[in-house]
Amino acid sequence: MTELNQIETPALLLDSRRMMRNIRALESRLKTLGTVIRPHVKTCKSIEIGRRMITGGSPGITVSTLAEAEAFFRHGIDDQIYAVGIAPGKLARVAGLMGQGLRLKIILDNAETAARVVDAAKRLGCRYSVLLEIDSDGQRAGFEVGDPELVGAAQTLDQGGCEVAGVITHMGAAYACRDAGALI
Repeated sequence: MTELNQIETPALLLDSRRMMRNIRALESRLKTLGTVIRPHVKTCKSIEIGRRMITGGSPGITVSTLAEAEAFFRHGIDDQIYAVGIAPGKLARVAGLMGQGLRLKIILDNAETAARVVDAAKRLGCRYSVLLEIDSDGQRAGFEVGDPELVGAAQTLDQGGCEVAGVITHMGAAYACRDAGALI
């Protein structure tokens, strides 16, 4: 057996029983709330772990890069959310992945980008599936709560032939919470 201090780094040391116990506990809790997990794979970057996290009825995964999207898609995970506000320069690459069968939802956070997504969809002959990001805590990107441009962006997308798949938010300030009371 190799001693811990003899392992070359970087190296992944994983207690798979604990990991599976945590995954099952999370799935069980989410089930009581009437939902399922859509794991974000930006940390694990592992096909095997990603597959284990979507066994409880999850529709798919969330990725932070198109390289992650491509890697997981090559391994059969074909329902993904690209959880970064879409940069117009990446729309052709997204269209290419969609053309190969990847169901990839993109996120946008402003009306100008909505118009650029519609233009790209027409130019590339595709129908993007889009989530509109709401900045619910003033810490991240997104439409302000109650911003009329949110509805305008949705209308631009819909009228331009794109699918408005819904809204998404991320409470970035939650990282600063230090006790359960702060999370409410």
